[in-house]
Amino acid sequence: MRVRAKPLVAMGGALAATIERVETIAPNRRIARAIEEAYSTSRLAQGNRAWLRPEISTLSAFVLREGERLLAREAPEVQILSPEMQRALFLSLAPSQIADPENWYSGIAEAWHLKHHYALDPDEAAHLETSNTLVFREWAGRAQETLRAEALVTEAEIAKRLVTSLSNNAWRPAAQVLAWGFTDTHAPTPVEAELIAALSRKGLLTHRRPPRLSVSKGVPRFVEFEQPEDELRTIGLWARACLEESTEPVAIGIAFPNTGAHRMKIERQLTNLLYPDT
Repeated sequence: MRVRAKPLVAMGGALAATIERVETIAPNRRIARAIEEAYSTSRLAQGNRAWLRPEISTLSAFVLREGERLLAREAPEVQILSPEMQRALFLSLAPSQIADPENWYSGIAEAWHLKHHYALDPDEAAHLETSNTLVFREWAGRAQETLRAEALVTEAEIAKRLVTSLSNNAWRPAAQVLAWGFTDTHAPTPVEAELIAALSRKGLLTHRRPPRLSVSKGVPRFVEFEQPEDELRTIGLWARACLEESTEPVAIGIAFPNTGAHRMKIERQLTNLLYPDT
C-alpha cells in the first residue's frame, strides 16, 4: 500500500505568484526545500516545462549574504569569519586552565551564539556564576578583543548589525522579502525576530504563517524536527495547551530517550513553558 503524505507547503496561486517576484526566507533548509518543491510541483501542474528558479533561502543564509553585501560597501576591511575560521580563532584563545579546548568548543560556540541573539536579564545572569560561565566570560572577552583588533566579525553578530543599519537607513535588502513558515515551533531568535520586524516596518517584508494542520481526535500525529530544542519546545507548548483547554483534571506523560544525559535542559525548558511566572 502506498501512502501519500500531506505536503508541508500548500502552494496556492497567490503564494506562487508572490514567490516569483520576491525573495522567500524560511526558518531552516527543510522548509526552504519544501517551498521550492511545492512551487515546482505547481508549475508542472500548470503544464510548464521550464521556469526561472525562485529565490528561496534560509533566514541564516539571508542574514549572512546581506551582511557580506553591507560590509563590502561600508566596511570592506571587515571580514566575516566562516565557522571553520571561528573555530580556529577561538581554540587559539582558549584559557590556560582548559586542558582540552576541543571538547569545549561546541558549547562555547553555542554560548557565543546565545550571547549575541538572546538578551539575558542582568539580574538573572548574576545568579548563574559557575566555573563554566566564568571560563566562557574570559574566553569570550579575549575573542571580542581579538575580533575588534583584527577587523573580524562572526556570523552570530551579523543580524544585529543589519538591524542597526536598517534603522539608520544605511542598508536595505536587494529585493522584497517574504518570510514563510515562522511559527512557535520554528521561531526566529530574538535578534532575528527584531530584524524581521524592522523589515516589516519599512514595508520590505511580508510575513505569512502556514495554515494550521487539522488533526482528528484520537489519531496519532507524528512530527519530525531538525533540532532537539524545537522538539522540546513543541512538547511543552502542546502540554500547556492540553492543560489550559481541559475542563477536567488531565494526566500527561512525556517520554524522553536517554533522559539522564539531558535532564537539566529538559526540566528547565518545560518549567519555563508550563510555569512561566515562577
